[in-house]
Amino acid sequence: MIDTPCEQVCKLNPYGICTGCGRSIEEITAWRHLSVADKQSVNELAKIRLKTIVERKYDNDRQD
Repeated sequence: MIDTPCEQVCKLNPYGICTGCGRSIEEITAWRHLSVADKQSVNELAKIRLKTIVERKYDNDRQD
């Protein structure tokens, strides 16, 4: 069993990605129906997305 990466933030950025867990709205709504392998893939992608969100925010903050 794979736990949901949900952080109870549920705020989508302009690209439709949750800034709390890094998943797309499609991935969030499909979560309960995904296989273990698919959930693992979503979690890996979500980690990459969150890292990108944080890096972009840091870069933007440095430019201000």
